[in-house]
Amino acid sequence: MLQLPSTKIAVSGLRATIHELPDEILLNISAQFTGLSRNRDLVNLALVSRKWRMAAQEWLLKEPRFNITCIYKYMWELGHRARLLGQVKRLEIWSTSEGRIQYDDNGRPKQQGYQPAQASQEMITAFEFAMKCTEIMRYFALNEAHRRMWSRALSEDVVPALFGILICTLSNLEELRLGHGWLIDFPVFSNMLTREANSFIPRQWMHGFLAGPLDQLYSRLTVLEVPVDMTTLFFFRTSAVFDFRPFQHLR
Repeated sequence: MLQLPSTKIAVSGLRATIHELPDEILLNISAQFTGLSRNRDLVNLALVSRKWRMAAQEWLLKEPRFNITCIYKYMWELGHRARLLGQVKRLEIWSTSEGRIQYDDNGRPKQQGYQPAQASQEMITAFEFAMKCTEIMRYFALNEAHRRMWSRALSEDVVPALFGILICTLSNLEELRLGHGWLIDFPVFSNMLTREANSFIPRQWMHGFLAGPLDQLYSRLTVLEVPVDMTTLFFFRTSAVFDFRPFQHLR
């Protein structure tokens, strides 16, 4: 009768553990986490050990998916791992209007203006971060007026200001996925309005200084998902809201 060779001696002689595998192997294992629970799974993986934390954090930064309120935290972490900047090819950001607007008795959203958010105290005191942002804004703003507006927004209207800086920083970005988002959180789209759609409210949503970052997207993106939640944005007398013709490589 054919018998398989015994592996007892070989197994008993092995003392290596998974933590002694090369970092490249751990990174390949971490890359297998996919699906809706990916972020949570990678965060849990990061709690296992220092080596697993390195692998999990790298994938969280290289293939980011986060709520727009976490944009500063993401940029802070990415800024401390500059070698990863060129590896970010896909960016997914989501947001929601739920709990942020009021509705009338008929369930319709009450008309309101654009509500800018100020920079946190943590960000205000991050001198190095602020200096880097200033450098990026100076380089990518289309003119001096845009640079001043962008710089002012960094403290007074921080979310779109940071979004524009992030777009300019990710030089190899190919996919921008904002489908699970509230359009009003992404005023970069106000620079993509068709001529027909220039009549809209709230007017404060117009952010001209984001034209510089948008120019970067025109030449890079192959995939663009537009935010589907348009609550509290009203467009009048138009059949087409956005003009996507300037994009050169959308597929």
